Amino acid sequence: MIFPWYDSHWHSAYQAVFGFLQTEYPTRVDDFVNALLPLHTRKDFKPIIAHDILSTATLSEANAVIAGIGIGDWEVHEVESFGRLVLHDHPYFSDLQQRLTEQVSDMVNEEVVPSYSFLSIYNGRGVCEPHLDNPVAKWTLDIPLDASAVWPIYISSVSEWPTEDACTEDWQSSIKSSFSFDAFELASGSGLVFSGSSQWHYRNPAPIEPNFYNHLIFFHYVPTAMQGLVDPLAWSDYFGIAEIGEIIRVFQE
Repeated sequence: MIFPWYDSHWHSAYQAVFGFLQTEYPTRVDDFVNALLPLHTRKDFKPIIAHDILSTATLSEANAVIAGIGIGDWEVHEVESFGRLVLHDHPYFSDLQQRLTEQVSDMVNEEVVPSYSFLSIYNGRGVCEPHLDNPVAKWTLDIPLDASAVWPIYISSVSEWPTEDACTEDWQSSIKSSFSFDAFELASGSGLVFSGSSQWHYRNPAPIEPNFYNHLIFFHYVPTAMQGLVDPLAWSDYFGIAEIGEIIRVFQE
């Protein structure tokens, strides 16, 4: 079973291993669940707005960096599905992400480390369907850098990790009706911290206007204590069960 939404491979792998252990190694289920428990998000967490998290000077500098990126440097694999160009782990933004780490740790009340970052340059075909992120992005700091119009992001209350019953034919409508969502509209240079792996999020199709654009930077963080276990490829050795590795390989992107 692979969940149908974008970036669902991690949660699919988790459920597959959980089901396997229930059948073949029932005494190890609690070990597995408890070891990965810090990747879950506390139920009372609410998204946090950090107004002007970037100074005017830093915002200007960041936009100048984007303007200087060559067209051939952008990743184009999401142009059709998301209406966006992306670029992962640009050195300037990796440095900026590192500098914001302590502030994010304070906001989410646990020590975190950067996992990865990516720029998203949306055009008028922009859309982002409902999804949960891989827990390597347990915490996301979403910062709009420049935009031609307001384009809200919708974020749900904290959910339990999905199970097989989430794989319905009309799963998008089901998700939207099963959780309460709040819309967030941010000014350029302000940030929004949320838990992408436990809070469903989406954007409606971009506003219909000539030459729409929206430039965003996403800084993803993982709990410091979970750096070694957030990668499913580490589970087989950690739990001493070779079959887990065979299961995980099925879900590798």
